[in-house]
Order: sequence, then C-alpha cells, then structure tokens
Amino acid sequence: MTQKKRQTNCRALKRAIAYDNGGETADRYTIFLDGSVYGMDKHPFHPQGFGQYVGEASELAPPGPHLGKKVSIKNLPDEVKAAICDRAK
Repeated sequence: MTQKKRQTNCRALKRAIAYDNGGETADRYTIFLDGSVYGMDKHPFHPQGFGQYVGEASELAPPGPHLGKKVSIKNLPDEVKAAICDRAK
C-alpha cells in the first residue's frame, strides 16, 4: 500500500509558531496557527501517533518555556509540516 503524499510547503507555515519540549510528553510539538493550538508528535497522521486540536490560544495559558523551546518551522519533521498545512485548509 502506498502512502499519500502530503503537502509540506504552504502559506500556513509562515503563520505558524512551534514549540518543542524535546519529547518530554506525547505531544512533543505545540503549534499555534491562526488562533488555534495543536499538539503533535513526529507522526501526527499515524494511528499510533498524536495530532490533536488543543483549543483556542485565547483560552489557554500564553506560550512560554513551559511548552519547551521555540523552534523554526523549517526544522520540524515533514509530517508535522504536512499536518500544519492540512489543518490550515
């Protein structure tokens, strides 16, 4: 079975802000995108992976070191970038 090729380059990547907690939790990456917040691991589309809507940024604690280090979107795994593009549709 072939895996669907997912888009890993979209305009949403320029709007997204990412934090990486270094793998301390299942939702290693916290992504802020257009007011929404998502938690993801490096395989957000896999049945055993993690890719979930967390809530609206206005309803959650502000971003900060409790989420890990702020990281460049370009350094995220391709599957995470694809998940960001997918959620921006």
